[in-house]
Amino acid sequence: MGLILSIDVGTTNIKAALVDEDGQIAGVVKSMNMEMEGDAVGKAEHDPQKLRKALLEVCRLAIASRGAEVDLFSLTSYQFGLVLVDKDDKPLTKISTFVDTTAQSHHARFLEAIGDVDQMYLRTGCPPIFQYPVNRLHYIASNNPAIKNQVAHVLDSKSFLMHVLTGEYFTDFSTANSLGCLDVAGHWDKGIIEAVGFDTSQFPRVLNGFVDKVRLKKTICSEFGLKEGTEISAGLYDGGALAAALTGFEPGIAVGNFGTSGFFRVPTPTPIQDPAGGLIQSCLLRPGAFFTGSGINNCTLATNLLLNLLELKYDYFRTKELSIPGSNGVMTFPYFTGE
Repeated sequence: MGLILSIDVGTTNIKAALVDEDGQIAGVVKSMNMEMEGDAVGKAEHDPQKLRKALLEVCRLAIASRGAEVDLFSLTSYQFGLVLVDKDDKPLTKISTFVDTTAQSHHARFLEAIGDVDQMYLRTGCPPIFQYPVNRLHYIASNNPAIKNQVAHVLDSKSFLMHVLTGEYFTDFSTANSLGCLDVAGHWDKGIIEAVGFDTSQFPRVLNGFVDKVRLKKTICSEFGLKEGTEISAGLYDGGALAAALTGFEPGIAVGNFGTSGFFRVPTPTPIQDPAGGLIQSCLLRPGAFFTGSGINNCTLATNLLLNLLELKYDYFRTKELSIPGSNGVMTFPYFTGE
C-alpha cells in the first residue's frame, strides 16, 4: 500500500500528514490554527467556510507533489459539533462546538419536550446534559423557526467535512453518537429527533469507521494530484482514533484524551449508564462496541479563555519569553480550575 493522508480536525487546530503503512509519518506535519468565534453570551463556533478552506489548504500542504503516492485519506473530527445546511448545501448556521453554552438556559425546555429522560439516556447512552447538540436543535426550532424551516441536512462536524471531500453526507458511529440522538444500535432515534422538531431523513448516513470507505470527488483528486477513485475512510472521532492507535481497545488499557475537551474512556461491549445522577457516556464505536467514560477539564479551555480576554493569538505563546519571571510585568496563577 502507498501513503495515507491522515487529517485531524480538532477544535483549536487542524493537522495533516502523510503516513506509511506502518503508521510512521512519511512527510512534514502541517498544522493550522482554527479560530473559534465567541461572544459574551456563550457562543463558541467555527465558521464553516473558513473550516472548509483550512481543510483543503492543510491537505494541499501535506500532500505537496506526492499525490500519486497517496492511496487513502483518513479524517478524524471533534465530537459535539453541529451545523445546519439547506437544500443547496449552504450552511445556515456556524458549527457549534462542545464549549458553546448558548443553549444552556434552554435545557429545561428540551428535557420537557423529551419527556422520559431516563429512557432517552438508556436508548442513546448519552447523559442528559445540555452540551449535546440535540438540545441545541430544540433551541433552534423553538427560537428560530425561519432557519429551522430551511434545513435540509443536520450535520456533525465530520459529515460537513466529508461532503467537502466526497460530495456525500456521511459520518461514522462514534462522531454521530455525539449529537445525542443516535441509539445504541446505531440508528437515528426517531422519537427524540421528532420531539425536537426535525426528521431522521435530514440526518447523514452513518458508516462503520473501522471498515467503510467512500470515493473522493473527481475534482478533489485532480486538485491534489491523486489517482481517480482514491477513497477516504469513514474513520472515528478524534479521541477514538487516538485510542485505536494506542491499542486502547485491548483488555486492561484505558485512554485519556486531553484536547480542547477531555475524556477518559475504556472499551465496553455494552453501554454502561448511571441514571441515578452520573454523567457516564457510552460512545458507540460500531454496533456491539462502545467507548465508555466521562469528561474532564483541561488547560486548553483556560488557555483559550486567557487568549480571548487579552485579545491575543495562540502564536503569542510561541514567540514570547513568557517563562521569564516578571516578563513584561505579567503574572499568572499556576493552576486553572473549572472552566
